[in-house]
Parts: sequence; structure tokens; C-alpha cells
Amino acid sequence: RRSAGDWFGVYQYAIEDLLRSFNPSELLNTTVSGKTPTGEEYNIYEVNKYCEMLLGNNPNALEVLFVDDLSASPQQHHDCYAQAAVPSFYYTTPAWNALKAVRQQFLTERAVTRAVGLVRGFIKQQNSKKKQAVAQRNKNARQQQQQR
Repeated sequence: RRSAGDWFGVYQYAIEDLLRSFNPSELLNTTVSGKTPTGEEYNIYEVNKYCEMLLGNNPNALEVLFVDDLSASPQQHHDCYAQAAVPSFYYTTPAWNALKAVRQQFLTERAVTRAVGLVRGFIKQQNSKKKQAVAQRNKNARQQQQQR
């Protein structure tokens, strides 16, 4: 789980399932996305797809490598997750722990540039929404003045 309203997972197909498949490459690039009944978004990636994202410096793929193990010391995370609508949990495997052990190696200049670009895009989008809201508020105020 990445945040109070966002779930993330990585899974691996069993070799038997891949060998039985008519198109194993399609299985290896699978992403399952959707929303829970409570409206929380989730993305679950097949390990091959996740590794491609990670090597491509995808900020979302990098982010989850730096999520703390919430089950290790819940008191440390109490303030952050106290308001969560559903309980947080964190499950790992030895392979995931090995990947997390070398996570600093994924923090390249290109990865930082992509993350900064993502943040800039988000800020630009929020500023645009703010400008639209102010313009609408001003329009409503002018209409109310004209009606008086």
C-alpha cells in the first residue's frame, strides 16, 4: 500500500502458467488496475512489467521501493495512517527485500529528472484548476452584482 487511498502490488506468474500460455509475453506485461468498493485505486503489476517500469525510471515504480515496512513498527507510522479508512498492510518476499536493499542504485539523474517533471506537471495542473476556480468565482460574483 503506497498511501491511504492507493494500493500497489507486484506478482509473478508460476512457470507452469507461462508454459501453458499461448502468448507468454502477454502474461509477462500484465497490469491489473481498478478501484476497490470503497473507491481506493489499485495497480498490480506482473514482475516483468514492474521491472521494465523500474528500469525506465518510472517515478511510481521507484516510489514503492522506498515505502517503509508498516508492519515492522506501526507506532512510527501511527500519525501518518491514523486517518486511513482501511488498515494498512505490507507483505514482502525475500526477492522484494533484495530489490529494496539495492534501491539507492535506481536513483539516477534521469530518475530524478522524471520525478521532477511529474511534480511540475502536477503543479501546473493544480494551478490551472485554481485559475479556473477563481475565474468561475469572479464570474459568479459579477452575475450576482448585476442581479442586484
